[in-house]
Amino acid sequence: MWRHRRVPVRAFGEKLIVARPGDGAPVVMEPNAALVWRCLDDWTTASEIDAHLAEAFPAVAEGERLAARTTILAMLQDDGLVERR
Repeated sequence: MWRHRRVPVRAFGEKLIVARPGDGAPVVMEPNAALVWRCLDDWTTASEIDAHLAEAFPAVAEGERLAARTTILAMLQDDGLVERR
C-alpha cells in the first residue's frame, strides 16, 4: 500500500508541483503522475491505482499502464514523496 506525504502542492494546468520533503525543491508531475498522486491521498493499493489509470486511459494497453504505475511510484519514492506499508 502507498500514500503520499503531506507536502505543499500547487496545480499548474494538468500538472502538479509538489515540494520534495528532504529539501523543499519543486517536483513537477506530468498529468499521469498527477493522477497517481491524487489516488494516494490515503493508503492505496497498486490494484486501486491500476483501476484509476484504466478508467482514465481505457485505450492504453494494460501492460503500458502497469509500466507507467511502476515508473511513477519509483519516481515518487526516489523523491521521498510516498510512504509504503
